[in-house]
Amino acid sequence: MEIIEQEVGFEFEVAERPGGSEIVAKFELFQKRNETYVFRFIDPYGEILYQSDEYLDVPGMIEAIEFIKKSAGWVAFNILDSEIKGNQIELPANHKSTDNRDEYQRMLNKELERVNKVLSGLMLKNAEMELKKSKEIIKELAVMFLDLAGFSQMRESERQKKVEMLRAVGSLLLPNAGGMYVNTWGDAIVAGFDRLNEGLICACKFIQHLSIERISARIGMSFGKARVDYNPLTNRMDIDGDSINVGARLETMAEDNEVLVSKELFEHPDLKREKFTFQVMQRPLKKPVGDIPAGTAIECYSVELK
Repeated sequence: MEIIEQEVGFEFEVAERPGGSEIVAKFELFQKRNETYVFRFIDPYGEILYQSDEYLDVPGMIEAIEFIKKSAGWVAFNILDSEIKGNQIELPANHKSTDNRDEYQRMLNKELERVNKVLSGLMLKNAEMELKKSKEIIKELAVMFLDLAGFSQMRESERQKKVEMLRAVGSLLLPNAGGMYVNTWGDAIVAGFDRLNEGLICACKFIQHLSIERISARIGMSFGKARVDYNPLTNRMDIDGDSINVGARLETMAEDNEVLVSKELFEHPDLKREKFTFQVMQRPLKKPVGDIPAGTAIECYSVELK
């Protein structure tokens, strides 16, 4: 693809980044010979992370791209909290694209979604590179433990289809929510989240998306300290600790299509309660946790998105 003229270029640096790693991404907008526009993100080493489709020369393009740059930075790196309704931009009332506003809106939101995935992947890649430099690290994480309901009773062909769908949904939801240290085996997913609210939103969306496909899942979620270390056998980051054990126990106590969270997560000061509906529950432990024997009634909370 020949690019002959750079119309505008700018850089932005993100303040919040895991492990203290510095991430600087350069955004460039180009005009091609055939009067179409192409924009792209470039990493600190000059590698093109993302390049858009070609768009016709339309009034206000540079102004529109400014909105993409700001919003992509906010969403991907949590400078502002992502909205439950999704990663979308609303054009200002005085935007120049008054004649084709709907097309602008569609194009902007399409590109923001794609750019956000690229930037989220860059963030996770940098975080893992930082962690690989150390043998292990202790972090406070929201930990999600997901399991498909009735999996062992399914036929082999049905199991395979449901696992494929589970992983497809996970590949869409987890990167956008900042899901890290993801482990999968069979019909189960374990994921850690640095950002509590995004993690809980992700868990609720798992239930919603899988329900559309007529797949029932149970999710347990807890918050606490977890040990994160690099596993050279699998070439990925692994997590373990009491918070994972609590999440696993809550998952077995959850009903089909339910997210069940611990009291510690519910009482966390960073939890944005206005985004969720909580219902207090008393559920018996099916397996012991530490010194707490099986059968003990545990206070926990069933969660849904508002």
